[in-house]
Amino acid sequence: MKHPRLLRTLFFTEMWERFSFYGMRALLVLYLVNAMAYSDTDALHIYGIYTGLVYLTPLIGGYIADKYTNSINAILIGGVLMMVGHALLAFEPLFFIGLGFLIAGNGFFKPNISSMLGNLYLSKPEKLRDEGFSYFYIGINIGAFLAPLVIGFIGEFYSWHLGFLMAALGMFIGLIIFCLKINQNIFSVLIKSMEGLPTYKITIDEAYNDGTEPLGVDAIAFTANPAVLVKGVAFKSQAKSHFADEKKYRITAPAMIPMDIYRRDDEMGEYYVQFTETEIDTIFKDFMLNLNNRNLFNLEHEGDKIVPAYILEAWLVDNPEGDKAKTTFGIDVPKGTLMVTAQVTDTDYYNKLVEAKQVGFSIEGFLGLKLSNQIKTNNMLPEGEHTLEDGTVIVVKDGVVVEVREPETEVAMEVEASTEVEMEAAKEEVVVEEETIVEEVEAAIDPAVD
Repeated sequence: MKHPRLLRTLFFTEMWERFSFYGMRALLVLYLVNAMAYSDTDALHIYGIYTGLVYLTPLIGGYIADKYTNSINAILIGGVLMMVGHALLAFEPLFFIGLGFLIAGNGFFKPNISSMLGNLYLSKPEKLRDEGFSYFYIGINIGAFLAPLVIGFIGEFYSWHLGFLMAALGMFIGLIIFCLKINQNIFSVLIKSMEGLPTYKITIDEAYNDGTEPLGVDAIAFTANPAVLVKGVAFKSQAKSHFADEKKYRITAPAMIPMDIYRRDDEMGEYYVQFTETEIDTIFKDFMLNLNNRNLFNLEHEGDKIVPAYILEAWLVDNPEGDKAKTTFGIDVPKGTLMVTAQVTDTDYYNKLVEAKQVGFSIEGFLGLKLSNQIKTNNMLPEGEHTLEDGTVIVVKDGVVVEVREPETEVAMEVEASTEVEMEAAKEEVVVEEETIVEEVEAAIDPAVD
């Protein structure tokens, strides 16, 4: 398995940020003593206060990013503040204002670039994540090693002011790398996301069918990249999003959740698709009424790769606090969520799914779009997929780019609502007969008590 391509961008961004940071620190005490006539003691006190605040402000910056901005915006804000701060240090009357800019900028930048890196590995093996962070820290060490040699030499032997400007240049290079590689379209997306965007309600009303295929959900995929975790719409990464019965080879998880998803394509531009409780109920009933429980599940949306499994139970959550989704399976989902229990009938195949971590649910099918009078406004980076100028597709969760991939050709919109499942290998064989599913909110068998 390969590392995310975004790792390289974060590597060089952080390397140049550390180059500017440690380069300035190499000059700070010497500049205070030799250029501003501070005593050694006072200069070291200033240096100590500055260093302490640099380690304190990331707590504030991380909180602000979580509550009000997002990691991408916080990194941009922090980078600009630090670049300006380095430049201000070159002008003696503005020296302490420059330090303030650096302290604030570091608070925004430092915690959020690390969290962005962590988000890249949400659905990847722990070993690969550890390798990614090791590479990331190599970039930090390179920047920290080169900075005192280059900036320190220029500052002491040529000009203090030129040394600080070199630090500003390093931060500027880091920002350029970040914007060009990650944010080719981020600024336009941010601007447009503040404007009103049309919202289309998902529907299976044939009046809104623009194709030849009947509208509705017709398959469920097992996938290693569940949309619930990747898109970050319904769950936080720390929340329980599945239940696995390791003795009976059953997986219980949400299959469709009331939510809004940002989308963008060449034909319709930017818009939101909206899953409402009413439409999920309609889609669910239609799905169950026309259900053929044979060959229903596929692997990674590849129709020819059939997973030996069938729907054992399905229901809509009416009371989130009292529903068995939470009380029995420990899954906290909103009202109107479609829950599904899948029974895997082949033990070996079950174990292969677990080993490959292809244990998330993704519902797919053809759905219509009904224009709503609702207008979405948002000052944060919208959730969903964004296509960059070079054709790369970035996936955004909570305003953070968490996945970068080549664009895929789609015959029709695939609607996904899925969850990752972690299951241990089991050895017990299960013999299952195909069951007839009727249009009931809940099937007859409850795996929690069976």
